[in-house]
Amino acid sequence: MGVSSSYKATITSYLAGLLFGGCWWLFVDAAIVSAAAPPHYQWFMYCPGIIASLALIMINSVAWSEIGAGGDSIWGDSSDGQLARGFLFSSMIVAFSSVIWSIYLFATKWGTGNVSNVYPGLALIIQTSGILMASFLYFFGRKPDDE
Repeated sequence: MGVSSSYKATITSYLAGLLFGGCWWLFVDAAIVSAAAPPHYQWFMYCPGIIASLALIMINSVAWSEIGAGGDSIWGDSSDGQLARGFLFSSMIVAFSSVIWSIYLFATKWGTGNVSNVYPGLALIIQTSGILMASFLYFFGRKPDDE
């Protein structure tokens, strides 16, 4: 006896939401910790998480029926889904770029060796990586079963 696709979609959406919220909670905690000791968070250190959140929306705006050949498409006359696949690929590039940006910020601000507390930098990487995982969990969790 298998698990129904609606139950699977419900559970994975809850898990993705918990992961997404937990990652932002971790980031807010790290921002509070970084206010006490240098290097402090600057305005551009919020950008990777915001961009990762936008990438989550972009990735999950593409339906599975649009990716495969045929099916209804909100993208116009693209019955083969090429435009939807291109948008999905671009969305994933944006998501991975936010993770790369957070790693770059960690390396330049907290990887110098003379910083006593690297938690804010690690939280930045964990936040963007977790949002990326939540994006994929939600996207693949709502995939219809091939019955």
